[in-house]
Amino acid sequence: MDVPKTYNFSKTKAVLAEIQNVLKCPVCEDIAVNPFSLGQCSHFFCKSCLGRSRGGRCLAPGCSASAPAKDASSNKLIHSFTCSLFKIGEILGEQVPDRLKEQMVTPSEEILTSTEDQVEKQTPNNKKNTKRKLSPVVSNHSNVGESEEFPSNNKNSRQVSKRSRSVIPVAGSSIQGDSKFKSPTRQRRSKTILPLPSTEDQSYFSNRKKPASLEKKNRKGETALHTAAVKGDDKTVLKLLEQGANPNTVDNAGWSPLHEASIAGREDIVRILLNYGASPNLHAQEENLTPLHDAVSNGFVNVVRLLVSHGADIKAKNSQGLTPREVAVSEEMISALEETPLEMTDSQMLNQSLVQQDILLPENIVLSCPQSSDTDFKKITAAAAKLKLRKPSRALTVKTTHCLLDSSKNVNYIYSAQLVGAEIITSEWIYQSRQLGVLVDTEHFLLQSSDLIQSGRTRSKDCRLRGQPKLFTGLHFYLTGGFDKPNCSKTDIQKLISLSGAKLLKREPDPENLPVAEKTVPHHAEQNSSLGITSHIILYQEGGKREPLLKYNMEHLKTIPLIWFLQCILHHQLLEPKLYL
Repeated sequence: MDVPKTYNFSKTKAVLAEIQNVLKCPVCEDIAVNPFSLGQCSHFFCKSCLGRSRGGRCLAPGCSASAPAKDASSNKLIHSFTCSLFKIGEILGEQVPDRLKEQMVTPSEEILTSTEDQVEKQTPNNKKNTKRKLSPVVSNHSNVGESEEFPSNNKNSRQVSKRSRSVIPVAGSSIQGDSKFKSPTRQRRSKTILPLPSTEDQSYFSNRKKPASLEKKNRKGETALHTAAVKGDDKTVLKLLEQGANPNTVDNAGWSPLHEASIAGREDIVRILLNYGASPNLHAQEENLTPLHDAVSNGFVNVVRLLVSHGADIKAKNSQGLTPREVAVSEEMISALEETPLEMTDSQMLNQSLVQQDILLPENIVLSCPQSSDTDFKKITAAAAKLKLRKPSRALTVKTTHCLLDSSKNVNYIYSAQLVGAEIITSEWIYQSRQLGVLVDTEHFLLQSSDLIQSGRTRSKDCRLRGQPKLFTGLHFYLTGGFDKPNCSKTDIQKLISLSGAKLLKREPDPENLPVAEKTVPHHAEQNSSLGITSHIILYQEGGKREPLLKYNMEHLKTIPLIWFLQCILHHQLLEPKLYL
């Protein structure tokens, strides 16, 4: 009796596997799902991969083909072929990847049911709609009324520190942090920068936008979250954070809600803020204090333990160069600083320190176009309106996040953008963003200039994202002599100093009689740097008119040429002065 021959289709499966390798996306190296082509080369990519980093040039390694945004289009032929190929593999017993199953519905039904459709002769009204609908991203944020009041349970206020603020503890709560508050079960918001959404999801940005009242500030720069933290209203603090309030917002003096809760010893509010992503390492403009400095100097041991366990830097220096350890006066406080275990992983620490997130959300973008002509400025303004960005400005300020420059002809704009941590990109970025209807990644549109240093760009942006003090914070500058460099006049230098975190002096400092208030240290001076305790710098133009004959090289006062100042900006780092003397 003849035994039926069994077929395993091994050769067919091998051929299918080879073809499938050709259909992989060069970015994720997996089968391309909903493939898109860029128009200038043969490569195609998953739509999700293209959405995360698109624009400028082809994303495939080794391919330098141009990839204008307007040429990106869905490759339906590859999509249909991929689905058909895997359908054949499924018939032969091969497993279909989960990421492809949903995408295979439309083409497979079109192929396998076309004969049935012709026989049944369905009318258009009876045909099933097999196209997958995209679910819009829905925000849980709800509006907070602009006139909403935050009641205080205690009318008695007390002065906690030198700042002109009164702290109102809630009746019945322990100022030492013995509150029985239970941390919220809501997952803490991620601080990582989110990938760009699909261009088909047109409701993404409108739904992500938070109520304007949440970030509305009074004349002191305080938001509703500041007010609730100052009043000790933990319920309102939690409510505002659940609605999307920024836990790292700062007022005009640089105080964050975490500063306010820490100086009042409100462990319950400190815990809430930390659970919702508040950074414990923000420095206030006044005295360069961190929340940990506030808690230590006012004797709140439980708050100190909580801050340290969430990554507060015990080596952070205030404007006088004092760390929280040097401010502590009791053994219990020193023990809390040095022996409290860290309850966070390295990745959590990294996320905790990021205070600016979703950098490509429209509400976070502040555009400056200092070099644009009137015609180009109108085009940029129209593109910004289409993308629902705030109106661009010609002025470059500390609020600028993206500076549009098409040339490095005026290097002063580069210096200014570096000081404030703004992205320096070409105007093509906003034009391509308008073409796609979504803000694209800036990587392919960075201004290329011999004046720019990549490491300096990275440090500048990182400083902004982590809310750290400006580059020259803690220094006092005095300009002496003439500054006749064509692209950097004395007025230009004064503007740069105003953006740098330093203070500009009108009178030459007396090395033997410096005001007590001016005896500060530079925040960004590296360990063992000769600038470690320098508070005053006299800037001059080397070889310029009236170059000073007497030049100081003291620990607290130095006379340094202008080139040092400009190179520090480009490197975003306090360089050793001896390299330029």
